[in-house]
Amino acid sequence: MDKTSTHPETVRLIDELGGTVKVAGLCELTPGAVTQWKSNGIPPGHFKFLRLKFPRANWEGVLVAKRSKPERIAA
Repeated sequence: MDKTSTHPETVRLIDELGGTVKVAGLCELTPGAVTQWKSNGIPPGHFKFLRLKFPRANWEGVLVAKRSKPERIAA
């Protein structure tokens, strides 16, 4: 999947949870950050939080973002 395409099941879930603005508010993020999830997947920590908060939502096929390896910053 290229970076410009969206993942339909992730888009559907965000809509099911109330939309981009509502999910952003719940996660204390900007709507732009949540919009990026539609292409990149939901970060693991936010995925766990939302899944616990909305256990009855349809989570099937939702894309979870891969964890990026932390980088060391040179002193």
